This record gives sequence, C-alpha cells and structure tokens, in this order.
Amino acid sequence: MAIFDHAIPHPEDGDVKDLTQYTKRKGEHAAKDSGGFADIYEGTLKIESENTSLTVKVALKQLRGGKEVQEKIARRHHREMLIWSKLRHPNILPFLGSAQFGSAAPCFVSPWIAHGDVGAYIKSTPTADRVRIIRGMVQGITYLHTQPRPVVHGDIKGGNILISSDGTAILCDFGLSIMLDTESDPSTTTSAQNGSSRWMAPERLLPNNYGLTALSSRTLAADMFSFAMTSVEILTGDVPFGSNTPKLYAFLEVMKGTRPTIPEPYASESKYESLATAIRTCWREHREERLTAEEVLGLLG
Repeated sequence: MAIFDHAIPHPEDGDVKDLTQYTKRKGEHAAKDSGGFADIYEGTLKIESENTSLTVKVALKQLRGGKEVQEKIARRHHREMLIWSKLRHPNILPFLGSAQFGSAAPCFVSPWIAHGDVGAYIKSTPTADRVRIIRGMVQGITYLHTQPRPVVHGDIKGGNILISSDGTAILCDFGLSIMLDTESDPSTTTSAQNGSSRWMAPERLLPNNYGLTALSSRTLAADMFSFAMTSVEILTGDVPFGSNTPKLYAFLEVMKGTRPTIPEPYASESKYESLATAIRTCWREHREERLTAEEVLGLLG
C-alpha cells in the first residue's frame, strides 16, 4: 500500500481529503455487507502525482438506508471518520478520504484488500500461518491502545480483520470506536449490544451486572476479551461456539463462564504455550485480570 503513502498525503487532524473527482463506483450493488449500518462497494481511484499516474482498486464504505436513517447515525459516521483518519500503522486499514456520489451518503475511501476478511482467507488458504495473523492483529490493537488518546476499537472480530496480498492482518471498521478521554455523546450511549455479541466481554453483554453503562463498558480490557475470542476464531476457522449455534447460546455460555475450546495443537503443544496463555488470560470474566495488548505482544514475541 506504499503507493497511497506517496500519492495521497495522510489527512491531518480534521482534514479529510475529498476524493470525489478521482473516484468511481463500480456498479450499483454492494460488494460486501459491512454490518448493520453500511455497505462496501468496489470502486477505482485515479492517482496522479509528479511521477505517477495510475488507477487502483478501492473500497467505498457507504451508510445504508434513507435520509432519516442516515441522519440518526450521522454522528457515529462522523466520529468514525475523525478517529480513523488519525490512524496510521501497517496493521490498520488506511483511510484515504471521502467521496460523494449524487445525493447518496458520503463514502469512506480505503484500499481494496486482496484476500478479504480473515475467515474467507482461512477457508481459501487452510495452510495460512494463523499465529502470524494473530500477532498482526495484536500489533494493530497495541497501536490503538497506546495512542496519546487511547482508542477502543469496540468490535474486534474476524470480519473486521482483513488479509493483504502478503498475508498481513489489517484491522478495519472503526464505527464503534471511541477515544477514552473524550466526553460521551448521543452516538455512543446506545445499547451495549452495539457490536457483535459472540465476541463480546461479559461486561459489555450485561453492563449493569458489573456496575457499568453501555458506554463505560467499552474499554481496552473489553477489546482484549474480543481479541481472545477472535484468536480462537482464527485458529478454528469458525466463529466462537460454532456457526451452527444461535447467538443466544453464545451469550448464555459466556455469561455462565464457559469459553470456546482452543483447538489442538495450539491448546497443549509447548511452542504455542504463550499464545494459549494469552487467550485464556484475556477472556477471564473480570477485566482487571486480563492482559493488556502490550503484554500479549510481549508474550507472542
């Protein structure tokens, strides 16, 4: 993705590059469902600089729904843009700018990542180095958590980890992210169930049980619980507790203290001991007992 670094300057704080005149959307149908609020379209971006002129494939993330729906989540959309546009790391999906097509909602423009999300990648490449993917995920999380204003991702799961052409894990989708020292606003105080329940920490599923609110349950430690669940997803190639089980089953199992099974050889072979330890520690019920991202990265080397 180095071509983007040279041709498109990284946005400064509050400065989002308008790429409308350089961007085209391919077709009218979304290439990928990005969750409850947005769709991903395939597009192209024409890059011109002093020594470069080429057209590259990009992803266009656009709010779903009519004007009324879009207005309700506009604050969340704006917050995602402000947070995402400040991030710059090899394991974080680059934010290139925005583009507008007619009267539709604006699109966020980012590079098109070759292999899609980690679930699709593992299915197509069963021999993939899963430990390397997990390490890359942790590197991205560590970057977020160690910013001067730490960023809680808020929705870590396999569907939000993309795999580049060289096998690098790339975190994406900052629609539920918050900066810890910012004051709450109406777009961040909605239901605790905003997010993906199979990967959620107990305190995010039922914050009142832990003396928390929907907003205050979004913490760095909650991200680390999701890291543990996502790690098992990567190791097994299936979502936590299996895709054949309903979400309610996963919810009840987590609240009972049950966790997914770490598969062999990762559960018992000595060379994977650090990874298994990190997973088991990070999905503990009490958040103060979980490892930080930096500690996990230290374990994994």
